[in-house]
Amino acid sequence: VTYGSGGQLWSFGSRRCLTQRKNRALRNKLGMEVCLLEDGGEGSWWQVLPAEKIRAVGDAVKNGDRVAFENFKYTKSHLCLSQPYDTLHDGRMPPHPCVSQRLEVNAYAYPAIFRLRLFRSL
Repeated sequence: VTYGSGGQLWSFGSRRCLTQRKNRALRNKLGMEVCLLEDGGEGSWWQVLPAEKIRAVGDAVKNGDRVAFENFKYTKSHLCLSQPYDTLHDGRMPPHPCVSQRLEVNAYAYPAIFRLRLFRSL
C-alpha cells in the first residue's frame, strides 16, 4: 500500500463497505453521511493520504503511520469522526472522545487522523 493509492474500507463484523453518500450527516450538519453498504458503489473508494510531512504521495505506508482518507468521488471530502456539541461538559470536551459514546463517522472538509494498523487476512 502506498500513499495516494485507493481502496475500500470494509467492516469485518457486518461484511459491508464504508461508503460516503450525498445526504447530510445526522450529528455534524456540515458533514456528509457515511454508512455501511453491501455493494459499496462509487462513494466507497478512499485515497490514503499522509497526515505528517515526513511522508509523501508514492511512499510506502508503514505500520503505525498516521493517515487521512479522502473520498475519490467527492473531492475534498475526508473521513472524519464528529462529536456533537451536546456532549460538552462544563464547556469542555470529555477527556477522551470515546467516553461519550456519541461519535459519528462522516465525511467533512477537515480530515480526522487515524493510526493505521496493517494486517494480512487468512
